[in-house]
Amino acid sequence: MAIRSSTVAKYVKLADKLTKGLQPIVAHRKWLSQQITGEATYGSKVNRRAIVELRVEKVRNFEGQEVDSRAYVAFIGNVAINPKDEIVLADGTTGPILRVVGLEDADSGGTLTTEVWLG
Repeated sequence: MAIRSSTVAKYVKLADKLTKGLQPIVAHRKWLSQQITGEATYGSKVNRRAIVELRVEKVRNFEGQEVDSRAYVAFIGNVAINPKDEIVLADGTTGPILRVVGLEDADSGGTLTTEVWLG
């Protein structure tokens, strides 16, 4: 039996509502370009609520290598994350984005949640 995307979306919204007070603010800056010196250029900081867990976990990065992540971040809603973006947690922790997974919303074409693992 297939689950309708609208049903999943309804439960994701409910989970967001119930956990909103527990979601810290994290800073997200979109990667724009890389200068000739190798330094990255980022857009303006956008503060977003997210579910954050500081935990060491093995994940497969974009190159298929198994590496240790230090933090798991889940954005609820349609949030596009590029592996070159910068995410800074409330305590100042940051690191390279190792993996990004989105739960797609078949009805809207966007994502219901975006999960990110930081190194």
